Amino acid sequence: REKTPPPPRPRAGGGWGGVSSHNSSLKIHTYNLPDYQHLISHSLMCGAKMAQCQASTYLVRWLLSGSCAKATRESADLFFLPAYESCYNEAPCKGHSSTDQHCYPNTTSISEILPEWQRTGGRDHLFFFSCNLGSFHTPFMQSVRDSVWVTVESFQVNQLMAWSSPWKDVLVPGYQPKWRMEAMKAFNLPVEDRSYVVVFHGHSALTHSAYASEMAMAEVRVRIVQELAQYPGVSVGKPIINYLQVAGSSRFCLVPSGLTAWTIHLYECFVLGCLPVLLSDHLRLPFAHRVPWREFTFKFPTSVDMGEMYGQLAGVPLGTLTKMKATMEKYACWFDYTRGWGGDAVPDCSPYLGMMEQLEQRVAQLKREEHTNRHLGLQDQWVPGVVV
Repeated sequence: REKTPPPPRPRAGGGWGGVSSHNSSLKIHTYNLPDYQHLISHSLMCGAKMAQCQASTYLVRWLLSGSCAKATRESADLFFLPAYESCYNEAPCKGHSSTDQHCYPNTTSISEILPEWQRTGGRDHLFFFSCNLGSFHTPFMQSVRDSVWVTVESFQVNQLMAWSSPWKDVLVPGYQPKWRMEAMKAFNLPVEDRSYVVVFHGHSALTHSAYASEMAMAEVRVRIVQELAQYPGVSVGKPIINYLQVAGSSRFCLVPSGLTAWTIHLYECFVLGCLPVLLSDHLRLPFAHRVPWREFTFKFPTSVDMGEMYGQLAGVPLGTLTKMKATMEKYACWFDYTRGWGGDAVPDCSPYLGMMEQLEQRVAQLKREEHTNRHLGLQDQWVPGVVV
């Protein structure tokens, strides 16, 4: 049974404040189920160890602080159960001492938990996945297969097998803390002052056992380290302490697939000022309706000859790089989770605005389908000519 939704909880260092929901016309009903309040009770713990996975904390708090997530059941376009998905590996779920348990209800009978589920078979329900998608092997992910996912992830393989849909889901950027972005900006040099051509420092099968078991997608990282290190102006290898300084001194930053298709390295480029070179075959990019990705990114298949790729990158004129860098930094605001908070102010770009615009598109599509699907749904049987 639901209770009256509580007001947004404050965060450390200040209140969440009210937001305008970017003047969206969406009406979202927020479930307030006592048995699942633990899903939003560890906001500080969730971000303490794995900041890049904290987007769900900010997206959920932003919705709860605005006006659009206060709709009644009868008027709602969408329904959502507040949950910090990033908690699943940073704070124990209710009833579990292990931090490896997924916090969402692990059940195929989700209609028994969410009262409005049967209205469209879950197609008008919203779930956040800001670190990785849950595996399709789990009952919960099988249950919510038709729901709208707001996620950072495009594609996962092996034990993590899952993928998002470009037709029903909304891609959002990974989260970067404000303090880290400020540090990156301090190392962001003009193109002409950058001494490196290409950099990549991160885990691979050479440094971490998890990447060895997921070689289907992470193999490209090993090839980067083994085949690119020989060229001038290249810095590649394991994570290093002065990575921000090195990346801020490079023309290009490699963005390879790892355990999954997405990586936080992509969004760091916007602040460090190094142009992204995508080496992830299954990666899809967020906010393509707003961000002209092809104007400042390079994309190669993971099977690319590393020497040939290096030659192409090293040959790009400095004037062209300067223009591309300026274009990229113009769109950095779409990936900054510190924007979009505070009263009635509506910035011209923020990750929240990008999310709401795409959710509006999904709701419009759902309404177009509603008439066609109204009498199909999940009914057990029907007879031609009989209206049910």
